[in-house]
Amino acid sequence: MNSKKLFLFLLFTFLLGTNVFAKNKVLIVFSGMDYVSVQGGGTHPTGYFFPELATPLKLLIKAGYEVTMANPNGQTIVMDKISDSPQWFKTTEDYNEAKDLIQLFSDNLKSPVKLSTLSNSDLKNFDGVFLPGGHAPMEDLYKDKDLGRILKHFHKNQKPTALICHAPVALLSAKDSDGWIYSGYKMTVFSNAEEKQEEDAGHLDGKLNFYVADALISAGGIVSVAKPWSSNVVWDKELITAQNPMSDLEFGKTFIEALTHQKIRRLGNVVWEDNHSVIRKNVLYVASLVKTNWSQGHVTLFIGEKKENLNQKDFFSALKSHVNNVRNSFQHNGLQDYVFFTDGKREFALQSWKDQESMVKAFQTLEGEDVRKEASEIFNLVYFDKANQIPDYLNFPEKLEEVTPLEVSKIFSKKFSVNLENCFKYYKEESNPRAKTITLKALGKMKLKYFQETTDFNKSCDALPLRRLPQLFSSLKKENKIILRS
Repeated sequence: MNSKKLFLFLLFTFLLGTNVFAKNKVLIVFSGMDYVSVQGGGTHPTGYFFPELATPLKLLIKAGYEVTMANPNGQTIVMDKISDSPQWFKTTEDYNEAKDLIQLFSDNLKSPVKLSTLSNSDLKNFDGVFLPGGHAPMEDLYKDKDLGRILKHFHKNQKPTALICHAPVALLSAKDSDGWIYSGYKMTVFSNAEEKQEEDAGHLDGKLNFYVADALISAGGIVSVAKPWSSNVVWDKELITAQNPMSDLEFGKTFIEALTHQKIRRLGNVVWEDNHSVIRKNVLYVASLVKTNWSQGHVTLFIGEKKENLNQKDFFSALKSHVNNVRNSFQHNGLQDYVFFTDGKREFALQSWKDQESMVKAFQTLEGEDVRKEASEIFNLVYFDKANQIPDYLNFPEKLEEVTPLEVSKIFSKKFSVNLENCFKYYKEESNPRAKTITLKALGKMKLKYFQETTDFNKSCDALPLRRLPQLFSSLKKENKIILRS
């Protein structure tokens, strides 16, 4: 492979790794069975549990995620008939909305993707994986090798992995040379007490061959359960588990929060300025009002979808005004830290308040009422709740500054013994004569163009070892040495 092709390959690999090209996608895995075995050789008809799919799916769609539905055999995915009832939803209206939503995915449920056809390359396109419950996973998923391979990918890359009710049994499929990959993880699952109640009430056609909670404990999981039929969600590292159907909403919100945290970790950041002329997509704006300390205070996550009557230009303009309004209204009312980004259709925002009481009081002021009214004119609410995990990874240095090309050169030289001044000169000459600063993306494009058009590989940009490119960008982003400018 010549130098030009090698560079193109490494650059493309790096950009994929930083999610430049990736869409927001979630893989939903189902059992391929419509029964579960019971003691004595019989079976009980089952399938996925309706609210455990519909409630999280509704949140995922509202938050802008595309979903792919898959199971081991590629055959029609069936619902547990006992779950098709309004009793599992807060209101009959919620039940009817869920029915309408599932109808939209009828083709996907009839012809799901076969797990074995999902290559490791395909898996890179997914931000997270989600498994709804029902007894069916106890028949096949816990021993499915293809699912084990898929779960190992999400585990290795620390991508949100969410399972509810009986679905955590599927985790048993993921083993490597060191044993079960989730050994030592905190988790929850449909409890033994709940299972016994179901058996004793005659809701199953016999006694189950095993209880999922016992199987997970035996494998090395740290299993905790709450009072039967109460909501309970456990989040440990990338793993999110929920106990029962009553946990569906909390479970879905926690999964959305985990996916949002993952997005934020991948974004370049820029300090917010009140006079920002333009807001860009997929840039994390640091609009904090005091020195950041995300390990303290009351942290909330907000996701709002733009109103249909707003085009993107108007949405960005309204969002800019809204951010300034929030900062001005709450700067003396307990708001400390504030970061947000937009994908063009939604705003994702994390805020840290002095405490919950300060936040409540702030929204009760005239300024707070104005902020809420303005938000209602811009957004349809997708999510607003206390964050389940403190985003202490957002504890930036006290002062974020965009570095000059010379400073970039010094940083590169210090870490990798290279000099990029000639690269920047080339960038100015060929791409942007008035440039005073340079971004990661621009640097990547500039280097790409340089190797496409330059034959002298003994000078300038090629001084940077190509194998170091992904490591170098990742290192500088972690240290906040290079900050994207709007």
